[in-house]
Amino acid sequence: MRLSLGYPEAAAERELLKGRNGRVLLASMQQVLNESRLKALQTLVPQVKMTDTLLDYVQRLIASTRQPDICQLGLSPRGALALVKSAQAWALLQARGHVLPEDVQAVFVAVAGHRLVGRQEAQGEQLARQILSKVDVVGGKHG
Repeated sequence: MRLSLGYPEAAAERELLKGRNGRVLLASMQQVLNESRLKALQTLVPQVKMTDTLLDYVQRLIASTRQPDICQLGLSPRGALALVKSAQAWALLQARGHVLPEDVQAVFVAVAGHRLVGRQEAQGEQLARQILSKVDVVGGKHG
């Protein structure tokens, strides 16, 4: 996945500019998840259900990235697997035992964007957003 955290807020950036040691600031942060809880969550991810209908949607998205007129380099099988696992993890974080189309959509750009090489002016994340907007959840394509 490729995630962007954006720019820091002004106060945080001020501390950085003042030369505050990042390790000192890191030590003052409150832990929200320990290693054992993280490992427990990781073991739950594969148990999150994904219906065949939703897998059809995922495969349509993947196939769209492999259209030679759209992408020079589409989503690989490894990238496709990362999409499924990321959607399952997202659903788990939403306290659900099953994946919804919205979960796939929530992670698609982060998972696929940096893997896509387009044929036209759209590249990477912009191309991923275009593909996501054109592939219908229920089947086929739209708009």
